Amino acid sequence: MKIVLIIITIFSCSLNAYEVQGKLENLTENNIVKEADTFSAKLVLWPYEAEDEESFYELEGKDFLDFFFVSRVSKVQRSVNNNLALEVYLTLVLKKFFIVESFYIFTHKDINIPVEIVNIKPERRQLKTMEFFVRDEKKVSGDARYLLYTAPLVLLLLGIIFLFIRKMKKEDVDEEPYVIKRIDKREEFEKIYQDRDRLLANYPEKETRIKKLLTQINNIQYKPNWSEEELGHIKKQYESVFFENRESK
Repeated sequence: MKIVLIIITIFSCSLNAYEVQGKLENLTENNIVKEADTFSAKLVLWPYEAEDEESFYELEGKDFLDFFFVSRVSKVQRSVNNNLALEVYLTLVLKKFFIVESFYIFTHKDINIPVEIVNIKPERRQLKTMEFFVRDEKKVSGDARYLLYTAPLVLLLLGIIFLFIRKMKKEDVDEEPYVIKRIDKREEFEKIYQDRDRLLANYPEKETRIKKLLTQINNIQYKPNWSEEELGHIKKQYESVFFENRESK
């Protein structure tokens, strides 16, 4: 009994040694997640006082806790119940099977944060074995043997061609200039936020003012309705960034 109490005490002290703590929670109904499965999750950090919510969008397209890949960061916000709790909504892919332990360390902005994993039960994905007909119960048929050796090469070649075509299409899109025009609707400003990477790449000289505009859009874009005042404020900021100098000339 004393040994159990000592272990619990050591564990509690190790967690308390970190200023910020975290919890990664599976938001889907099924807690079983197989390798290569995609699922929705919420990362909660508390007490998190730094006002750098935008930095968490940089998790998109990167590995997370060694076992997951972040395919999308959909939303970052303060908890409605606790302003010191930061909620990051993610779409994750389980890269590989692992055994869930008490917590894992997530390093963000030089801060080591212990993260508890909740409602996630990893499972290995069983690969289906190929069945071959045996003519004399000793030798595999010639056709099956040919398929066994050539199929992986064909799939590899198709994969390389697909990646090459997708890369070429992406480069064509990236090379298109981002055209700025006058807008005044909520949907158009939300589209500006979605295209923020291209926008910043095309107007590097306005980076600071564009980021300020994007922050203001993000602060209200998840509200059910925008007031006339909020829409007018966003429109005014947008035009001051992109049209102020043009009109003064």
